[in-house]
Amino acid sequence: MAKVAIKDIAKMLHTSTATVSRALNDHPAIKKETREKVMKLVNEVGYRPNTIAKNLKMQRSTTIGILVPNIGHDFFARAISAIEKVVSDAGFTAMICQSHENIHKEKEAVKTLIANRVAGVLASISQETTSPDHFRELQSHEIPVVFFDRCFDEGIAASKVITDDFSGSLRAVKYLIKTGYKRIACLAGTPNLNIARERLRGYKQALQEAGLTCHEKWIVPCGMEKQDGKIALQQLMQLDEKPDAIFCINDPVAIGVYQQLQVYKMKIPDDVAVIGFSNNEISALIQPALTTVDQSAEKMGERAGQILISQIQNKQEGITGNTIEIMEANLIVRDSA
Repeated sequence: MAKVAIKDIAKMLHTSTATVSRALNDHPAIKKETREKVMKLVNEVGYRPNTIAKNLKMQRSTTIGILVPNIGHDFFARAISAIEKVVSDAGFTAMICQSHENIHKEKEAVKTLIANRVAGVLASISQETTSPDHFRELQSHEIPVVFFDRCFDEGIAASKVITDDFSGSLRAVKYLIKTGYKRIACLAGTPNLNIARERLRGYKQALQEAGLTCHEKWIVPCGMEKQDGKIALQQLMQLDEKPDAIFCINDPVAIGVYQQLQVYKMKIPDDVAVIGFSNNEISALIQPALTTVDQSAEKMGERAGQILISQIQNKQEGITGNTIEIMEANLIVRDSA
């Protein structure tokens, strides 16, 4: 007879491996009736735990996984720096993985983190990610996950620390309108991402409140890199009626817009105003200095790290979390708008 594993027990009971494991270990979060069902089936099928594997799993891990799209982005670099300090102060070390905005690489990184039996994971999803299934796999291995900046609106129970993207973009576009701009374009990112959806919503709300028409031709979906900003601007420049201001999904896209405007020999803000989002370090150094929305990368990283450490150290909180913290997004006015 084939050996019965925890996953087989879970399948028979139509539940998760984590629930079965907790029931077997008399976890306080498991209801009495659930524990009794698990124990009854375990006895019926003759399940015997793999003591060696269990002992390995029960060893306390001192590694925290950090999964981000690109450590080369100033925002993520600053967030990671803050996270590393928090986890180091708590006696943990950080293992950093990059998805490079690629869903397949993100899934491989999750597999690597599971294989390394990390104590927990802090994650910001790629622009290609639409399903949280691979992150639920982390939780099924009793690895808590906390999302920061980019996260899922639904589909997974996990704590998250995010920016008030809607208010940040609303404030930025209102500023453009107040300054006198009326033909305002939006380089909107990808609708897969929560940050892109919320920033686009803020853009549309600002136009609506000002009584301005929201022209779909001025909303350009794009990636999150400088090259994406260049390509999106080329698309805008083909329009008969060109925008007099551009609100960008993030600072790298805004910098791509800067570079492409030089090709067209257009001046900022005389010919077209530009606003970014992130407040990357370079945004204050380029000419003209970029007006942008500050996301408080360090505060976000610090708080996300604190929440994850709390979940790890206080196991009664369970693998999933329900903390949602929203960081204020402040407009930084400089010379580009």
